[in-house]
Amino acid sequence: MTPLAEPFADALRFERAPGVVEWVEANLEFTPRVSPNMPGRVSTKLRPYMREPLESFGDSRITDLTLCWGAQTAKTTTAMLGLTYLIHHEPGPALWVMPTEAMGRSWSSTRFQPMIQENGVLAQHMPQASDQFKLLEMHFDAMTMNVVGSNSPANLASRPVAYLFCDEVCKFARASKNEASALALAKQRTKTFSNPKRITTSTPTIAADEFWEEFQLGDQRYYKLPCPHCRDGFFFEHKKETLVWSPDAKDSEGKWDLNKVMETARYICPHCGGEILDHAKPRMLLAGGWEATNSRAERGHRSHHLNSFYSPDVTFGRIAVEFLKATQQLFGMQDFLNGWMALPFVEEGSEIEEKHLIARRASYALGTVPDGAQVRSIILGADVQQAFTNYVVRAFSDSGESWLIEYGRVSGLEDLVQWAASARWKIGDRERGIDGGLIDSGWQPEHVYRACVDAKRRGIHLLPSKGSGERFIAKPVRTTDITVGGRTFRNSLVIYSDSDFKRLLYIETIRDGRASWWIPDSIGLDYTEELLRERMVTLENQRGYEQAVWKRFGANHYADAEKLTLVMWSTTK
Repeated sequence: MTPLAEPFADALRFERAPGVVEWVEANLEFTPRVSPNMPGRVSTKLRPYMREPLESFGDSRITDLTLCWGAQTAKTTTAMLGLTYLIHHEPGPALWVMPTEAMGRSWSSTRFQPMIQENGVLAQHMPQASDQFKLLEMHFDAMTMNVVGSNSPANLASRPVAYLFCDEVCKFARASKNEASALALAKQRTKTFSNPKRITTSTPTIAADEFWEEFQLGDQRYYKLPCPHCRDGFFFEHKKETLVWSPDAKDSEGKWDLNKVMETARYICPHCGGEILDHAKPRMLLAGGWEATNSRAERGHRSHHLNSFYSPDVTFGRIAVEFLKATQQLFGMQDFLNGWMALPFVEEGSEIEEKHLIARRASYALGTVPDGAQVRSIILGADVQQAFTNYVVRAFSDSGESWLIEYGRVSGLEDLVQWAASARWKIGDRERGIDGGLIDSGWQPEHVYRACVDAKRRGIHLLPSKGSGERFIAKPVRTTDITVGGRTFRNSLVIYSDSDFKRLLYIETIRDGRASWWIPDSIGLDYTEELLRERMVTLENQRGYEQAVWKRFGANHYADAEKLTLVMWSTTK
């Protein structure tokens, strides 16, 4: 080669940019503080399902990445690793959105900033001035990153960003009459960039939820695994014929011994019926791969679904135990489907019938409980109307089994409080009174607040309550303060997810009998008719998706009062 040609040859030589997986595995390390489950040099060997989503951060053709993943599958870790690659290789203004600012501060202080500070290849991009590297605003050498809460519309609608990370989207602020949803507002910030990246992660809640719709808009990828026996491919799913355990794990009383379930659980191949044990899962994961199932997806939008079966930290026994526990817990099945299976809870269009109430009858009279019943609490629920108040009184055991012991109607709240303070029932070998209860405050709330304060003076724990149309993610009940006569009463108004507790009462309890909920065999028609007047129907929501909603067909005051006893019980467990 001539001397003149050498400079041109050098100019034509270039260093190949490393792939995202190659770069993070060669340069990054997790300390136990950042990732307790994955300490040490970053590696995708145990979680090969992370590789394809990670490579999306280096692919300019991919603008949207949706991770609909279950518990303990490293979805937030995957997003964090992708962000660090962008900071080092393709810097641009970034925004990380969490459900609340407090959650954002916690994530930034305990996970993200330590990861930056403890890896030299990332620390070199930090500013020298400490005030330029705050928890919610970080100025790197070539880009700025902000952390905000979804409940701050002003922060979501400010400066444009090239990279948008929305973590735990199902807990984001919903759309209101005055504002679009937090996710929609955040996405607006990327529209001035010709080639942005929008990353959304969460576990789903219900089928009509914005995040599940986001997953469906993508190419809907699932991770297919080869059976170690027949080599045919399948996706891990929770079905009674695929996740099994020894029938000997059930004791003489018909209850499952969870330790034996944990020890004997295994997965059954849907093709050959071969038994798959936990030790086979790592090799299956390495030999598996993502498969797109939606050919109609918008170009550039990849959506990945992954349930907790795929996590190397979760055994088949753990899944089996979580499922059995969920069948016995308040809202347990929804939590199991959402958190572990990464699936939305599908509300069933349904109504209860007279036969379902007949099945809930037991041989005892009003004012009593069956012999041998172990009563822990006696709870009142009251539905207030303009001219009268309907109430029910229900006795609960430690396990949640319950018996209706009284119901009726009084003319006003003052009469209700006076009656509740003096009411007594013979339970076992002693007299018992009402331990607590909830009064609906939808009609004249101030009047209800004063009545509850009066009840407190009389020594009975009654609280005002209010049903909400919002879907609560963490818990279906929360509390807030009330003010009566200039005095503040802390955490005294109980706010609950109305749809969740209607489903618990009508479907899970009365129709399906998942809880031992009883009424006397001599119960009157005035009570039973009101429990048959609400049903679930399917309507189309504003975004064109079908959604199940509850609709009333006549007066159902006793049903609403029964619902409040379940709300109160859920707060005392």
